[in-house]
Amino acid sequence: MLTFVGSGLTLDVDLPTDGETVLGQLEVDADEVPLTEATVVIESAVGPTSLPVDDLGRFRAELGRGPIRVVVTVGGRRLVTPWITR
Repeated sequence: MLTFVGSGLTLDVDLPTDGETVLGQLEVDADEVPLTEATVVIESAVGPTSLPVDDLGRFRAELGRGPIRVVVTVGGRRLVTPWITR
């Protein structure tokens, strides 16, 4: 599991061994913004993929193999991971 922190956001990204699934969970330091209002976009070789976030901040994607970058926006805050090679 990889953890990224910035702009009052914490993002956990898990890359299971199948090499195609991406699992994540987002936490916001302040409670004033519902996590379901977060925007999660995973950039990959196939292009950007926008994902829904549940009320616990979780998301899941099946993207295939290759490098990815996760961009999270919520309540005016933004967190961008570096490219992750898997």
